[in-house]
Amino acid sequence: MEMQLILATVAQRYKLRLVPGHTVEPEALFSLHPRYGLPMMLERT
Repeated sequence: MEMQLILATVAQRYKLRLVPGHTVEPEALFSLHPRYGLPMMLERT
């Protein structure tokens, strides 16, 4: 429970942004997911 509260508190201070220039291509296997993943950057808000 404490870890969830800590994570929620820290997550309020950052924003996730997709890496510039990365395109998202869907890939359908058993479920739909991005073919090359989602490289993200953390930005402090």
